[in-house]
Amino acid sequence: MPITPKYYRQAKLPGRLGAGYASPQAFTTTERAVGQLGQVIEHRGFQLKQEHDSAKVVEEFSVFNEIASKKLSELLSRESGAAVGLLDNYKEWFNEALPDFLNKKLTGGNQQRVFQAKALSLMNQDLDILARHEATQHRVFRKESDTKSQAVAREQIIKEPFNIGEVDRIIKERVEEIDRLYPGHVNKAQKDAARATLYVDALEAQINIDPKTASKYLKEWEKIIGPEEFSRLSGKLKSGMSEQNIQAAMVAIESDYDKDKDGRLAISELRKAQNDMGRSKVYKKYGLKLGESQKVIGALQNLINTREATENEQIEDGTNAEHRQIVERMIESDYAGG
Repeated sequence: MPITPKYYRQAKLPGRLGAGYASPQAFTTTERAVGQLGQVIEHRGFQLKQEHDSAKVVEEFSVFNEIASKKLSELLSRESGAAVGLLDNYKEWFNEALPDFLNKKLTGGNQQRVFQAKALSLMNQDLDILARHEATQHRVFRKESDTKSQAVAREQIIKEPFNIGEVDRIIKERVEEIDRLYPGHVNKAQKDAARATLYVDALEAQINIDPKTASKYLKEWEKIIGPEEFSRLSGKLKSGMSEQNIQAAMVAIESDYDKDKDGRLAISELRKAQNDMGRSKVYKKYGLKLGESQKVIGALQNLINTREATENEQIEDGTNAEHRQIVERMIESDYAGG
């Protein structure tokens, strides 16, 4: 039978069990095991904290994402000139909203770091969307501004189409406006087109006022407006000059044939003018061509018709007035005799 050492007996433990617990090796092993268990518990605790942090970040980021989406939608609703500066607007909002949100909603440093990384990624996505929208709306804005600038220049020109110095100044400013709207672009064709269109507008207004004077500037601006517009305006100019000739002839004819004459005599004189207008000697006297003389004959007929209608109304009114006077005298006579 093996002899149990004295200190085993003092511990009052079975020899085998006592030997196991009393061995220095056993204590070292146990200590190591306890240390490892502590590490496991600590790691699990760290994992649980991370899971809690992640859940909190996800929850709060969902709220922040909704707020950012509303801001993005509000900015995307802006169009044309109102869309200028969207990127700066969003950045300014983000730089104020993010720190405020972090300080109020997330207290842990790790939570804030994770949240901030997600928020910055969201910001970059939103900025990409806004950059495309702003670029599109900037093109729309430039087009609208360009169209408005052209319309304003036209309105200014047609007010004083024969003030050539002013016309040239307005067109020069219009060309400079194109350079301002499209900086860094080669816009020669666009500027030439705008310039030509405004000179055409000036000529259109001139022809309506004074075709003969307009003919001078039509020749002067021929190269600027191009052959197609030159041909079209030449036709309109001839028509305008013809109309001007006809109007001038009508004034002269009425003065020559209808001067100081009234009623039927005036109408008779206008008919004579109508007959005379068929002779080349007469219509040339008034500076008319054959085609223009025919238009004058038609205009004289309209004038004769108007004069006859007026004369007939006057006769009818006079007859009615005379009839009323006769009736009134008869009534007065009847009362006097009674």
